[in-house]
Amino acid sequence: MGDPYSFPGTDGKQISIKTNLYPYKFDRNLVGYYQLQVFRTEHRRPKETVKVPANSLPKYVRIFNEKLPFSGRKNMMIPGYANGENTLGVYIIPPIDGGPAESDAQVPNHDLRLTIKDHTECKRDGAPVANVRMVLEFKHLFDSNSELGDSEPSQFLKKVIMASLGNIMGKKYDVIGRHLYVTKAKSMDPIMDLDFLTRLVTGFKYRFHPDIPDISGPIGNTAVMSVNSAVNIVSRTNVSVLQYFVSTVLNYPVGEKNFRPEDFKGVMMDGKQKERLLSLLQDLDVYISCERMRGNSRIYYTVTDISEDSARNLVTHNNRDGSSCPLNVYYDRILQKEGKRIQLPDQCALFLSLKKGGPPKAVPFELVYVSDRPQRVKGNMENFRREYLKHSAVYPVRRFEMIQSFIDDLKSELRILQDESVLAKVSLKIHKDCVLVDGRVLDKPELSDEVLYAPFTSQNVDYVIIDLHSFMENEKQEYIEKSMKQLINIFRSLRISFAEEPLMKCKRDVNNINVELEVVDIVNKAKGKPGYNPNNKLFFFVIENDDENDVHAKVKRALHNNGYVSQVLKISTLDHIVGSKPRRGARYFDPVVDQPTIVATQIAMKVNAKLGGTRVNVLDSNPAWQNYLNLDNPTMFIGIDTRLPVRKDCIGRVGFVFSTDLTGTNYLAVVKNTDDVVYKYSTEMSRNLQEAIAMFTENVGRRPKNVIVYRAGMNEYDIGSSRGEAVLELGQIKEVLQNMGGDIPKVAYIGYHRAHNIRFMRTEFDPDYQNPDGNQDDELKWNLPVGTVIDQKIVNPNCFFLVTHCAVMGTTKPARYTIVCDDIPITANDLISLTYTLCSISPRCKKSIRRPLPIKLASLLLERSYELFPTADERKNRPSGREFPFHEALRTVPFYV
Repeated sequence: MGDPYSFPGTDGKQISIKTNLYPYKFDRNLVGYYQLQVFRTEHRRPKETVKVPANSLPKYVRIFNEKLPFSGRKNMMIPGYANGENTLGVYIIPPIDGGPAESDAQVPNHDLRLTIKDHTECKRDGAPVANVRMVLEFKHLFDSNSELGDSEPSQFLKKVIMASLGNIMGKKYDVIGRHLYVTKAKSMDPIMDLDFLTRLVTGFKYRFHPDIPDISGPIGNTAVMSVNSAVNIVSRTNVSVLQYFVSTVLNYPVGEKNFRPEDFKGVMMDGKQKERLLSLLQDLDVYISCERMRGNSRIYYTVTDISEDSARNLVTHNNRDGSSCPLNVYYDRILQKEGKRIQLPDQCALFLSLKKGGPPKAVPFELVYVSDRPQRVKGNMENFRREYLKHSAVYPVRRFEMIQSFIDDLKSELRILQDESVLAKVSLKIHKDCVLVDGRVLDKPELSDEVLYAPFTSQNVDYVIIDLHSFMENEKQEYIEKSMKQLINIFRSLRISFAEEPLMKCKRDVNNINVELEVVDIVNKAKGKPGYNPNNKLFFFVIENDDENDVHAKVKRALHNNGYVSQVLKISTLDHIVGSKPRRGARYFDPVVDQPTIVATQIAMKVNAKLGGTRVNVLDSNPAWQNYLNLDNPTMFIGIDTRLPVRKDCIGRVGFVFSTDLTGTNYLAVVKNTDDVVYKYSTEMSRNLQEAIAMFTENVGRRPKNVIVYRAGMNEYDIGSSRGEAVLELGQIKEVLQNMGGDIPKVAYIGYHRAHNIRFMRTEFDPDYQNPDGNQDDELKWNLPVGTVIDQKIVNPNCFFLVTHCAVMGTTKPARYTIVCDDIPITANDLISLTYTLCSISPRCKKSIRRPLPIKLASLLLERSYELFPTADERKNRPSGREFPFHEALRTVPFYV
């Protein structure tokens, strides 16, 4: 029998699995890795070396390549990644000596000096403006040992393959961002126009996996790459931003033939519409239609803001004589040459910035166009996602057919490559068949079977209904009252101790009030009601329109700041609640006989959790759980997740949750800023960990013997590398525990991520398999069953894949877990079982979810923190590591679920 602490584990029934992994190999002898150091001094200060920005370093690779002939042969120099100040990794094919070398000494280094006289950064005629010395230092061939190990060849392929594939497969695929997308003529799933402005395209993304052991096969011992289908919403090309606004924000049915700007002279944007449009344009390249092109290329900008004033009221100083004039007049003069003029001078303007930076400039709305290249739409596309999700979901059989078709195309192209291609020079070979692997399907965790294991009954609950929806009709008002009555009946039937009638009901017009001040006023009025009992819990229900996300945040913020929990209900949510009816003649629900809708039950679960009740209990028959959550071997769980900022002048946030008892369902919540923009962790967690240990000790009667950390929000390098941020964070946790003295808890630290590009499907169809959510669609039955674990062949000894959720549509995305440290230690079977159980005890639903509860709670906490503290991340205003001030009464209450 093998080591029980090593993977693979032994529990579960075997299942055969098809992967999207393909073996590949290339001649590593033909690639040399070098470092190019750039020593630049300005002519005015010849002894002072100037820092060269990382994004400028590839320019010097081109200069070096032009100035230094390689023994009369055309060697290929490919810029790699910056790895130090003024230093860039460079790949050279073949190495400079003309071929593979038997030892490092046979591959020479090179030194080049030159004087730059005519670069665009300085216009001084004929005078040298900078002296540059470049040293190209040989490091190693790819078949020799390197500091980066197996990750370096994958970094090389990642750098070169997109450009190569875009060139050799350009007739069938377009490059959009970092992926390849099929053209309309060759697509297995044709391009679908969603509306006049956006379309759904299917393509492929690939990834090289240096962390997966070499696999023996028909082309020898090989590394593996994954190929996955990608379905994305992309922009139409050469479309005016005005059309974007009219079609997407105003929902007018516009088309190329019937769209006329003058038809929208009276249409003005309000604040919400501006916010919506800015989110849609986020990260999209735009151009100015009347601006002169540079050569054959357009000048691209990004939209940074939308003006409050109209183009007529904005002043520009761009006139050559230095004078100023209204913005519309300035552009009228430019358009005059074409016999045109600004059609909408009273419409607002867009502020545009060059992609490389610089001050923004104002441009009339109608002159700004989305790029002539398709781009992924990265803004707030929730409405699109809801509407087109069914079109973007790719089911397992179809997905793997598409992937195989792409591999066949790629192999066909590789056979006819010319010598000039990078892929031809390194003799890239990809095996035609994917990797097959065996997995195991685990039994479901043993859990209590009730809807609510422990309904909240320790206090009576008074409640207030705040109605902020915009419909004023009496019929709608009666509908809301009926729905709320129905919902409260469901709560009472589940034994949550709600009062039968609300303490207070109030209707407010959200368009005519300051929401936060009004909510505070309502709280105070409720506490002043004759029937108010301060010994009772006070809960708030807020009714709002489906699209009022900003109102949602303001309400939550006001109630949180006063220490109250709440449940916001959209009008569409109430529609699902009304479907829950008690049997005829009964006043309340009977949970044995009557069946509330799923939505109503989930709301009850969330409300119960926010009050302090418990949804589920892990039974004694769950051996792994009982081994680690008992008085003799108490275990604390920690969940950590990170959100990095979009803006460069902001820092990110880290969410922590610490379990405080042996149920694994009660947690202390903390959010802090990261240490800097690029970091994903916070080194200022010692006080919070000590506080959590003290709470755990008080509740359990002794300190935790084990601490198991589940970490999301870091990439594979951060988790898997000995120099990654996970190791730094782990070291800090251990140091805090060590400094507390006494019995020092042992630590296990486990990374979680889903952005690995790997997908699975069954090799055989099982007609008898029953999906846990009741959906018996045959296409879904090709997905892996819930509870499937893969911990051999395609993983290293410290990793495993685990499927813990059931896909509603499309292909299940498995989670990958990486064990960074296990000092406890935990057996392979117990670790997988603990993880599966943590995915099954969500306070919000009865189904198993894709993330372990500590990570799920940390993620939800982060999302809520951006509602409560939306503008607190600017570096100039906020030191790194600062804690966000959640209300003291709510720090151990899951108000964020």
